[in-house]
Amino acid sequence: MIDENEIRKRAYELWQRDGSPEGSHADHWREAGEQLEAEQVPTNEGTASAAQDGPSSGVHVAMLEDANDRE
Repeated sequence: MIDENEIRKRAYELWQRDGSPEGSHADHWREAGEQLEAEQVPTNEGTASAAQDGPSSGVHVAMLEDANDRE
């Protein structure tokens, strides 16, 4: 879940980027939330991928190399 303070900070940055227009609070808040959510997705997928590879994948490669050396 995204922290409200992170959304607030991003919304303020977006508001400043757009020239600090009056009456655009809701638009910047929504955009900030969407950006932060989108930024979380790759992080979670990358973690899951790394967890699937895990430390054992290197062991299998080493075992195959040892087997090839013995032949």
